[in-house]
This record gives sequence, structure tokens and C-alpha cells, in this order.
Amino acid sequence: MAIVSDPGFLTVRIDAPADRRWGGDVPVEVRDSKSMVLKARGVSGGTLKVPAGKYWVGATLPDGQQASPDDLVEVAAGERKEVVLSWANLDLPAPLEKDPSLSGTLADFVRPMTQIFTGKSAARVHGNWLAARLEPKSLPKSEPKSLTRERVSSLTIDTRLSDLPAILEISARRSFPTYAALPVAGESGRTTTQWDVDAVSGQASVHFDFHDEKLNTFFDYVQQGFAQEARSISRTLVKQAESYLEERKSPLRALLAAYVLLRANELDDLDSWSKALCDDYEWLPDGVAIRVEYLAREGAHQAAAETLPLLARRGAPWFRSGVAYVAARAKLYSSVLGTSKAKFEVNPEMRTLIDRMAKELDELTAALDLTQMISVYRDLPHLA
Repeated sequence: MAIVSDPGFLTVRIDAPADRRWGGDVPVEVRDSKSMVLKARGVSGGTLKVPAGKYWVGATLPDGQQASPDDLVEVAAGERKEVVLSWANLDLPAPLEKDPSLSGTLADFVRPMTQIFTGKSAARVHGNWLAARLEPKSLPKSEPKSLTRERVSSLTIDTRLSDLPAILEISARRSFPTYAALPVAGESGRTTTQWDVDAVSGQASVHFDFHDEKLNTFFDYVQQGFAQEARSISRTLVKQAESYLEERKSPLRALLAAYVLLRANELDDLDSWSKALCDDYEWLPDGVAIRVEYLAREGAHQAAAETLPLLARRGAPWFRSGVAYVAARAKLYSSVLGTSKAKFEVNPEMRTLIDRMAKELDELTAALDLTQMISVYRDLPHLA
């Protein structure tokens, strides 16, 4: 009979330079030094249990760079070892900062300035623009807020919670502007949004910085398509759900975790998580999208349909997945309510609003830039 030795315990910590875009918790892997077979996967700061042996320990950054110690890591039976991954020699992006004017240089952009079309303009459109697109009679006990434009004279803009609801409008040579959602992490949060416009195509590209190293890192993993890494972070956050939400930490990290897990159809523990995001952050439109999608997948369609109209008051989801989710659910409920297929009903006022939302959200979905995690709309007619 083979004798199995006691496992060892390994903790990986990150030594990241200050004042860079990335930092905080990152997914880590532990692989056998000879076969390179994966032995453990987790998030930095956590404890990984591994058999005694020699290992390659490393992390993949959101841009594909690998961080690992110079030497293999040996873990003895019963030993508790800590390994520090230094990012000092890696090329880490700097945070975005507000530049003075549209004629300013953008050193961090991939495209050189000679390729950027300068005959462009931008504005931050204030007000609930989704409500403004809906017919007034469809909004129970409220009227859509009028929209106002604040001209933007630089290639970046800082947005705080007090600036919302709002959306960024970028106009260039195209027949219609590009619109970009402006997510904010909370009451003390600040998001810097930076953009450029290609001189040939006239298409705008948009970049975001939440001035939160953990949030930026997580967001970039999701944006760049590192699905396994994003799920590792998401599962860790959900395991800490109760304390995380009680301490009212960044709801955007919580939202990203919920979106990642919904995409993977991992619904365990998402009930209280999604409910808190919807109920506790009344300024957060994606909390509604997450809650509606979770309820629908659990078969609670009446509750999902009755939650959906909250978007008329909060605005369109900030993240592309949220727009797609609520558009699909609105279309489904609009098509079956009042027919023999319906297994539940809502009041006439709510049904009218769902019908109108189904049409508007379908148009928004068709305009979404599918390469962006945040809601960026192409070829969307000018907002009134």
C-alpha cells in the first residue's frame, strides 16, 4: 500500500509597484516542476494545499505577461511556505489621468497621434437617457428627466457618482456618435474615461480606469478574455460574499464576479449576492440586470418580470452583458404576457412598460460593441 505523505501549504503574495494600473489579488497557478501538470489554482493571498514536491509557481497578468520567481519552489510535507511574486521588472501600465485638452498628447495610447482625427467633439450627456427614450406614458408615477449636455474639452473625463446618471457622447466623421457608459465604483469612486478616434475609419475607441488596482486588474482579465482567471477571482469573492457586502466594498467588483459566474452558469450563492446588488445600491442599474437574470434562470419569472421595470428609473446597464440579459428577458416577457403561454401576469401598467422596454433594449443590443465589456454603442442615433 502506497504511503501518502502529509500535504504542504503554499501562500503566494504579490509585490507590485505602487501607482500602477494593476495590483491586489491575481489568480495564481502551481505546476509540477517536471511534468508541468497543474497541481493547484487559486488567488494570491489565499492558501493552496499541495503534495510535497518541487513546483513552478506563477501568475498570468491581464496582458499575458508571466510573473514567477527565478527558482522552483520546494514544499515539504506539513510545511507552510510563502512565495512572493515581484512585478518590479514587468512592464505594467500606468493609471489613466485626465489630460488638459483635445490637443494634448496621449502617450499611453497604442495609436500614434498622427492617426488620431482631431476634428471631433465630445460631451457628457446628463440625465436618465434610457427613460428619455421611453414614452412618458410608459413611466408610472414619474416623468423622464430632461437631458443636458456638458461639453468635454479634453480626451479624458473624470466621472463620480454625483455626475450620474450620464453617458459619454463622442462625435467624429461617422453619421452617428459613439456612446459609452460611465461606470463608477461607489460614493468615493472615480472613473477616468479616455478615448481616441481613428483618422481613417472615424471610429472611437474608449478606455477606462477605476483608480482601484484590484478592480482594474479584475476588469482587465474579463475584458481580455482570461476566463479561467476571471472565474478564480469571482469564486473567491462569492465565498466572501457576506462580509464583502456587509462592508459595502466596491459593487463593481461584485458585479463583475456575478457576470462572470452567470456566463459560466455557476449560480450557487448568487441569490443573496444578486439581491443585495439590486436592493442596496439603488443607483446601480446592473444590480437590476443581475437580479433579473438570476431569478429567470431559477425559474422565478414573475419576480424577474416585476423587477425588470426598475431599469426605467436607474437607466441602462453599464456592462454589455447586462444590456443583453435584460433585453432578452424583456423580449421574452413582452411576447408571452397576455397570451395563453403566460404562466403569470403583471399589472397592465407594468406590462406596458415591459413592452416598451423590449423594443428599446432590442435596439440598444443591436448597437453594442461586442469587443467591449462596458456598454459602448455604435451607430446609435443622437440622444434627444
